[in-house]
Amino acid sequence: MSLGYYMAASFFLDTVKTGIQHQNAERKAAVSREDANRQYAVNNQIDYDSRVNLNRQQQLQFKKFGLDSFALAQLGRREAAKSAATRWWQTVGKESGSFQAGQNNIRRHLAVAQARKNLNQRVIEEDFIQRHKNITTRTTSANNAARAGIIASPDSTAALLNVASSGLQIATDYESRTGEV
Repeated sequence: MSLGYYMAASFFLDTVKTGIQHQNAERKAAVSREDANRQYAVNNQIDYDSRVNLNRQQQLQFKKFGLDSFALAQLGRREAAKSAATRWWQTVGKESGSFQAGQNNIRRHLAVAQARKNLNQRVIEEDFIQRHKNITTRTTSANNAARAGIIASPDSTAALLNVASSGLQIATDYESRTGEV
């Protein structure tokens, strides 16, 4: 009879051990999910802060280009007026070909400067677009890395099968030793 008690105690202890292992695995998986969620929050906050900073830089850059356009137009008007006054005094108010050529040169230089400014602005706009894409890619990569570290929850069916298997094994051992079922 003491063998039966021993076998029953063994089954009970195996059952408790399996239950504890299952609970520990559940806790470990829950902690893993919580850690990943915290990391997502950190990554997304970094993403947000990076975008706010980049948007501020972009606004300042566009404001600068707006001021550059105004300054170029003002410079063109000033140079044209200066040239016109100089030519007027030289020709005593008579318009000549050299006066018109001077005005055309000022307009041409102004147009070239404006085109260069516009090209620089387009290049910088494309750079800001690429930097926004880089922020998205970096955040996605960091979130994927956090997701890769998540531990899967243990399967309850496996724990139940482990308990049942232990019970069958103990019953088989008991039968082979005693000849009773």
